[in-house]
Amino acid sequence: MRPSVRVELSEHAVRALEGRLACLLDHHGMIAIGKTLDKAMWLAVEVETLARQYHGCLQIGKTAAAVERRDRTGSASAWSATAMSEG
Repeated sequence: MRPSVRVELSEHAVRALEGRLACLLDHHGMIAIGKTLDKAMWLAVEVETLARQYHGCLQIGKTAAAVERRDRTGSASAWSATAMSEG
């Protein structure tokens, strides 16, 4: 990956994470943040589970309104999870 592409992707990821603790990056995976590694891992599993459920809904032609919120930024699109509290 060219350095300019890495910079662009990281800028999109930072914007996608504004006010959020997780985001999915098209063709690049996920970023999950937590106060501890355990909290970040819990959130990563939660986001992965929701993504799997969303994908299943797409297969039958139905989507959840809450998941439909998505941020598209430039060529590296980012699907952002709604802000989640770390309690």
